Amino acid sequence: KKIFIEKAEKINAQSPSIEAFKAAATMMKAEFTALPNEKIQYFNAGKNALEMCLAKNQWNTECRFIRLTLQCKSPWFLGYHDNIAEDAQVVLDHLRLKYINIKIDFWKSAVSFMLAQTAIPKDIQTQLQQYQ
Repeated sequence: KKIFIEKAEKINAQSPSIEAFKAAATMMKAEFTALPNEKIQYFNAGKNALEMCLAKNQWNTECRFIRLTLQCKSPWFLGYHDNIAEDAQVVLDHLRLKYINIKIDFWKSAVSFMLAQTAIPKDIQTQLQQYQ
């Protein structure tokens, strides 16, 4: 995780996906500080950056998946779980419409991740199974 954070902080390229990965890296920095205030600051800064990215790029599948993973893995007491079903549905719809290629390792892993998450609605998981 530390390597991912370091690399994300150094990337200058701008694209919606890069913005989302950088926001995720900021959120992940919360794990590496002992001070509770800093943990919340990193988490909220990354969350706000990710939400701004998605406000501008609401149909970007990779950005949706990044938010989905963060919401599935965020502690429940942080209350960052409102878009899990919505993001999972967008990924499923984009698979169905062939906007994304399931033969790419990233998306194979994405589907496997989604199938392993209890927070993702069962009806979406059932439909995702055909893409494994």
